[in-house]
Amino acid sequence: MGEANSFSENFEHSVSSLGPTVIVFHETLHTDILSKSNGGDPEKTLRERFCALKQDISAFSKIRYVGTRSDVSGRTNFGILREALGKELSDSSIRSQRKITLVYQAFQLLNKKFSGNVIETSHCSFPDEYFTCAAKCQSCESRCGKQMNHTAEHTSGVGKKCIFSVQYENKIYTCQRCQENGRKCVVVPKAASSKEGSIVGLAKFAWSGFVLECQKCGVIYRSRQQWYGNTDPEHQGVVHTEIAHVWPGVSGLVYSSEDFSQVSQG
Repeated sequence: MGEANSFSENFEHSVSSLGPTVIVFHETLHTDILSKSNGGDPEKTLRERFCALKQDISAFSKIRYVGTRSDVSGRTNFGILREALGKELSDSSIRSQRKITLVYQAFQLLNKKFSGNVIETSHCSFPDEYFTCAAKCQSCESRCGKQMNHTAEHTSGVGKKCIFSVQYENKIYTCQRCQENGRKCVVVPKAASSKEGSIVGLAKFAWSGFVLECQKCGVIYRSRQQWYGNTDPEHQGVVHTEIAHVWPGVSGLVYSSEDFSQVSQG
C-alpha cells in the first residue's frame, strides 16, 4: 500500500489503471453468450456479478469479455480470442513495450522472492519508466510525471526542483513586489520599456543597459543604472528567481499549470 501511495504521487491516474487486463473467454454450446444487444454491456455485467460475490477486482485495469458459441459439430472459433489477446498485447497507451528478456528476468525475481517465507522488503512493482512519459528535463534529467502519450505540456513530479544551466538559461525572473502581494508577473530583459520609443529606447539601452519591466510596477531594474558598482537584480532584491525545467522539443521555458494560472491572473 505504501508503494502504491508513493507511486500515485508522480502519476496522474489511479494506480488501478496500471493493473493487467483480465480476458474472460466464454465458450458455450447450448446456452447464449453475453452480448451488447438490447443495450447490454458484458464487461459491466461481469463487474456487477463479481461485486455481488464480494470479490475485489480493483487491481485490474479492465475486463474484456470474449464469448463464442460452438456449432453442433463441436467446432469452436478461437480466432476472436486470438484477436483480443493481440490487441491487448499491442496496446502501449499505459505500459511501454518491454523486451522478452526483461519479462523473463521479472518472472525470475518474482519466483525468487516468493519461493520461501514472505518478508517485507522494498520491491518496486510499478517502475516509473514503464508507465510514465519518457521525456526528461535537459537540465536536471528529471522525468515527466504524466502518463505516456499525453497531449498536454510536460510536468515534473511533485517537489522535483530543477537546477540552473548556463547552456539553457532556464532562470525565470518575477517581480518581487508582486510576488509578495500574491501575484506572479514574469519579467524578461528588454532593450527599452514599453513607454519609451524605439530611438529613445535604443539610446537608453546603449547608456543604461537592458531593463526589467513589470506590467504592474513598471521598470524595476536597469543593468547600468550607476556609473559603476551595478549589481544584478537578484542582489538588489527586485526580482524573485525560479528555475524552470527544459523539456526536449519545447522551444521556450515551460511553467507548471499552477504557475501559468498565476501568471495569467497577474
